[in-house]
Amino acid sequence: MRRRTRNIAISICLATALVGSAGAAFVALWPEKHGLDPELWPTETLAVDPAVALAAPRHVEQVDGCPGLTVKTPATATSPARPAGNTAIELAPHHYTLWACLGAVDKTGGARHAVARTLGTKHDLLSFGATRVDSPSGELVRVYRTVGKSGPPHLTDWVVDHGGYTYAFGYLHPVGNAAYSSSVEAMIGSVTWDQP
Repeated sequence: MRRRTRNIAISICLATALVGSAGAAFVALWPEKHGLDPELWPTETLAVDPAVALAAPRHVEQVDGCPGLTVKTPATATSPARPAGNTAIELAPHHYTLWACLGAVDKTGGARHAVARTLGTKHDLLSFGATRVDSPSGELVRVYRTVGKSGPPHLTDWVVDHGGYTYAFGYLHPVGNAAYSSSVEAMIGSVTWDQP
């Protein structure tokens, strides 16, 4: 009986230690906690693969004062009809890039703030993994998002400020299949602004 009581006590201690460690790790890694401070986000440089062929320029129209931009795309990409200032480009079935102006920086708070305030779960959108990315367009903030409670599809957003406005460049793709990431990064590297 004593041995059984001792084993139960040891099991409870181990379980408590594991739950405590898991809880501490959860709190330490929870996106809301460190997501509020962009200075703690990792940094990297936009990886533009020179082997990616971009032949077809696409223009994203100006809307509500938001300056337009031009992006080069693969020759096989198609553009479904979208409202002005919001362009979707299909790279392949289930793989789209989305180009949109989010509004004036004084309303969005800028790219860093726009991403930080969405980290964690908001409605049916889970946002995580914020990273500051150096690029020819200036500092981008990359964030991963899953749409819907079941997870798929997956959206990778790059958010940037330019000319007093905040823009989002997104890559919508199936979970576990980001086959066109290098094309999207090359497209982002090709952006030219209507207004410098």
